[in-house]
Amino acid sequence: KVSLIQSGPSVHLVLTGYMPDYYPNIFADFYSDPARFARLVGVMSSSRATSGNHDIEDSMRLQYDNRSVTAAEVTPLILKVRGSGRLRPAMQELRRWNHEMDRASVAALIYDKWELAMLNALNEKILPGQSSMISRVKLRQWMLDPPVYVFGHNPVRGRARMTRKSLDKAVNQLTDQFGPDLSTWQYGRVHVAEIEHPLSKLTSENLDAGPLPRGGASNTLNANRGNDRQLSGGTFRIIVDTADWDRTMATNSPGQSGNPASPHYRDLFTDWNEGRYFPLYFSREKIESVVEEQLLLLPEASGATP
Repeated sequence: KVSLIQSGPSVHLVLTGYMPDYYPNIFADFYSDPARFARLVGVMSSSRATSGNHDIEDSMRLQYDNRSVTAAEVTPLILKVRGSGRLRPAMQELRRWNHEMDRASVAALIYDKWELAMLNALNEKILPGQSSMISRVKLRQWMLDPPVYVFGHNPVRGRARMTRKSLDKAVNQLTDQFGPDLSTWQYGRVHVAEIEHPLSKLTSENLDAGPLPRGGASNTLNANRGNDRQLSGGTFRIIVDTADWDRTMATNSPGQSGNPASPHYRDLFTDWNEGRYFPLYFSREKIESVVEEQLLLLPEASGATP
């Protein structure tokens, strides 16, 4: 699927995959979660973007955007269930949440754990004993339009029952893990970024980077997959101004050097995690103005002794 988004004099070309309506698959989806595309279209359709004022700083924020379109749609359904006792404080957090999967967010952690509990409950019911999991795309679809074959003859009531049970399970797990004080329930305490070196277990030297508290989720523009520790996601990101290539900005992780003894082995890791960019110069003049070290490799003279 090809979409064109107009931003002032510029046109952004967006390519996305999609599942045809007639495809006979009711349990999972093989394409990327469309929630990220929906968020991208929403931002790029804003008055700022369409007026031609979208700049490099806006692109930085876009690449690290943590808003979950799915959570914005599903959370009101969670809040419809009857919450009593220990569920009330958790539901109050969800009620005032802005649906940002930020690392310091209490509500983001509650929603994330509810979502995982709900997926496990659906998996046990629909695909018992199977290693494959119901996708988050299907969870969203079934929450918004509850089918009889999933939630029973009264699907709205069945959805509410499973939703409350999953929320109760999530709150119990978080209480056992962090205690009853919800101010300590931060998404970044369980959702972390950590890069393990393949040889780290064979040496006493610290070759790893992290862990650091991480924001974002699998269906946010700041995409990273993993129920707790991040397993995949973008490391190198680049923003190019084709009118002035020396204004190019980038992030990378964990550093520019693969040598653990180098000061640049993991010096980009924290900046990458927090969305801080560095200039990626293009012209020789600009590059030479910031050179820290040069390594000159000369071919061996013909016939010379090694």
